[in-house]
Amino acid sequence: MTVAEQDFVLLCKMSIQFLLLQRVKMVESKTEITGIVLAGGKSSRMGKEKGLCTMNKKPLIEYAVEVLLEVCDEVIISANGNSYDYLGLPVVKDEVTGVGPIGGISSAIHFSSTEDNFVLSCDMPFITAKLVRYIISHKLEHQAVVPVNNGFPEPLCAYYGKDAASLFDKSIENGIYKLQRVFENMDVRFINIDRENGFDGRLLFSNINTEAELKRLEGL
Repeated sequence: MTVAEQDFVLLCKMSIQFLLLQRVKMVESKTEITGIVLAGGKSSRMGKEKGLCTMNKKPLIEYAVEVLLEVCDEVIISANGNSYDYLGLPVVKDEVTGVGPIGGISSAIHFSSTEDNFVLSCDMPFITAKLVRYIISHKLEHQAVVPVNNGFPEPLCAYYGKDAASLFDKSIENGIYKLQRVFENMDVRFINIDRENGFDGRLLFSNINTEAELKRLEGL
């Protein structure tokens, strides 16, 4: 074997070792938590399947999936059709339909195999892995950790423990579908997201409900 060939083999071995090390680091950085992408809404204002609308040539749902795959062991999709089968991820249908996000969250948490779960709506493309990790870091023994942006809770980008599902179920049975009402009987930690803790909440929590909003945010 020539010197050049030996150098090439050594370089290949170094490259393989580097890739293996990077893979180990990615696994170590993940948390034993299930990521849940909410994509079961009616999208009435958008007029079509919101998660498949593209921003910068990428479907909105893929932004959420990529962020959660960076943090979570497993990612599942909460949806009521087969539009997202192409992602190759489990798709969980609402056990109770017509009740809004609470139905999707409850069904997905029941399906989840982990005690910890992170819910992210498919229409929030600016959410980062850094923010997700920050929210999760406040979970302690709370049933939920909900970020607050400019005084408004963001329950569709939040941490939920497994035992929160039973409270969601009870609320649905009692005809209470608004998450804010459910939180009144839940151990929830609310945390402010602002520049003081290193986040631009106004941008991060920008969500897309119309074609006009999509076009406005596409250039950011």
